Amino acid sequence: MLKKNIFLDQVYNIKLYNWSDTRLFAQIISSFLKEGDVVTLRGNIGAGKTTLARHLIRAIDEDDELEVSSPTYAIMHSYNTSRFEICHYDFYRLTSTNELYELNFLDNLENVVSIIEWPEIASEILPDGCIEIYISEIWHGEVDYRRIRLTVCIITAERMDKALEMWSSLKRSSLTLD
Repeated sequence: MLKKNIFLDQVYNIKLYNWSDTRLFAQIISSFLKEGDVVTLRGNIGAGKTTLARHLIRAIDEDDELEVSSPTYAIMHSYNTSRFEICHYDFYRLTSTNELYELNFLDNLENVVSIIEWPEIASEILPDGCIEIYISEIWHGEVDYRRIRLTVCIITAERMDKALEMWSSLKRSSLTLD
């Protein structure tokens, strides 16, 4: 079954050179999230998906000390923040979409912000308009960084563009758009 995508997509390519950049990127993304948004995190093992999820959740909650652990074995952790509830999923261990239905995954999507690591198993049932983040590790001698490919639908892109204006005004950051 192919998903019908009724949205045009906007793609942003971003380089993150250190964990401080990752934290700033998470703050920018968190600034435009709203209930019903689904953020998917893709990349190889060790690319930084859980770290980015941790920074996103902490930024939303405005608590840098909030304990955010990987939901690899629990499948889902939830966090109640002053803005909205967050459901942080890790689908790495799932083997079929039937398991998602057993978890009642689709029941709450409209009422929470969902952050999903390893979303591939759910690709056929995820709603259109997901905020997709693909993380790649890039190594060039001693200089390494994370390349982020952020894909958002055109409606979300309007919110993203406002957040990017904030970003470009932060001169001290080493974050760069490709």
